Amino acid sequence: MRDAQENKTMAILSYLYILFVIPLLTGAYKTSPFLKFHVNQGAVLGLIGVGYSILSMILSSVIKVRDVYWGAYVSYTPAWLTGILWLLGIPIAILTVMGIINAVNGRMQPLPVIGGVTIIK
Repeated sequence: MRDAQENKTMAILSYLYILFVIPLLTGAYKTSPFLKFHVNQGAVLGLIGVGYSILSMILSSVIKVRDVYWGAYVSYTPAWLTGILWLLGIPIAILTVMGIINAVNGRMQPLPVIGGVTIIK
């Protein structure tokens, strides 16, 4: 319990997108099982988020609709693709909130779907 109290802030940082590198750079995760658990969960979630962002950018730039608007050609991402990409981002946001809540409450509860993946040893 003391470990969780001392490392709560760093554990929360590990879920904030790519900020999981901050606890990695400090090396604090090496001495704290609580922090190591949350850094791993945050790193997996961060890498999934980066992959999602890259996929989203590629699809949004490749799939375009070309139209004439007041005599000028314009291209834009179709609404159906924007909607699908938005829906795909919701689970990542939900998992992030769940991870932060677990860190705040001092729990080492694995996140659904990605909880069993270990990348930080």
